[in-house]
Amino acid sequence: MLIKGLPLAYNRDLQEDKPPLFDSFDTVIACLELAIPTVEQTELQSAVISAKLDQGYLDATALMEGLIALGMPQRTAHHKVGALVAIAKSRKVSLLELTDKEIQSVDATLDGTIRATLGVSGAVQSYCSFGSSNPERVAEQVKRWTAVIDVLAK
Repeated sequence: MLIKGLPLAYNRDLQEDKPPLFDSFDTVIACLELAIPTVEQTELQSAVISAKLDQGYLDATALMEGLIALGMPQRTAHHKVGALVAIAKSRKVSLLELTDKEIQSVDATLDGTIRATLGVSGAVQSYCSFGSSNPERVAEQVKRWTAVIDVLAK
């Protein structure tokens, strides 16, 4: 489309698209050169991260998806999980710390099986689709990309 609109005679317009292209390559290479030492020298404080994650309600989405998987409509599941989060907030506890009685006060059909999706580790385990954060899926991707990198490195 761009070339179609150019005049037939010699024109320098096509020469002006190259400097930004070359600059973008230089920028990407510079970013990658900085990324390697940054990642290599990063020290994650897993205990602190884990403690902070458990303080919030990140597992609410996994709980809602678990209820949907049990056949509950999304709108209903969203409403019930919202009610459970409200109870947990009022008590200043996590969803995992709610009692069975509190859970059943929102819906009498809910039992202890939903606890499998609660907490950070439960939420991570409950996601099992391709590309998810489930440890088995992550191991599959690490294996796959390691093989790709090995082939490209040869």
